[in-house]
Amino acid sequence: MPNILRLFRQAAGLTQRDLVAKLNKKGIRVSQSTYSLWETGYRRPELEEVEVLSKILKVREELLLS
Repeated sequence: MPNILRLFRQAAGLTQRDLVAKLNKKGIRVSQSTYSLWETGYRRPELEEVEVLSKILKVREELLLS
């Protein structure tokens, strides 16, 4: 997921800060440092977080889980 998440975020034209702000607006409380850990593969988002990420990035959840 790490490289995939970064690629989809960049394709959407979002910075990490932008994406974290969108997640927080959708009720997913996450810090930029936690999000960075997702992108680098040190942590994985929970399924609820993946669901919201997929909506923001406009990709299927399955693509984020691969």
